[in-house]
Amino acid sequence: MEKYKNVNGIELNYEGHKNDVHSQLLKETVREGLKILDIPDKTSLRQHHQAIKVCKEFFELNFESIKQILDWLDIKVKIIVESELDISGQSTERLVNVCKKLGADTYISGIGGKRYLDEKLFKNNNVNLQYQNYTPISYNQNLSKSFIPDLSIVDLLFNEGTDGSQEILKNSTVSYS
Repeated sequence: MEKYKNVNGIELNYEGHKNDVHSQLLKETVREGLKILDIPDKTSLRQHHQAIKVCKEFFELNFESIKQILDWLDIKVKIIVESELDISGQSTERLVNVCKKLGADTYISGIGGKRYLDEKLFKNNNVNLQYQNYTPISYNQNLSKSFIPDLSIVDLLFNEGTDGSQEILKNSTVSYS
């Protein structure tokens, strides 16, 4: 099995059993990625490398976009890439392990997490689980006759600019349950 290194030199390697759930998920993800890339021969190692390269480039573009948006909004936070923390576990266990590794006593989830998070696992590990109660913030959308909620922060920035976006976010309220 080939090994890959991320930009910080951390080795990425997966050697799961052919019937292992994670192995199957990884194979399914690669298959779907190849479909998206419209690569006909799904057994070609070169094409698999191309798919991995495209995924890596997408991650890097997304990561840089997030950093730029934080800069435009003057939000100063430290960004930690979870894959570089050497964390084990799956699903809620993995989230709890990230919290413990970082010394966090609270985990904030979107309200949809109520459908799948194991709340007892957080409680048993002394991590306070809170759900964000999100209410869309209305703002002027130049190309729409009426406000369309739940679009990305990019829509807010395009319509209101950095100063307007900062002001809207500063005057918004967030509640947790």
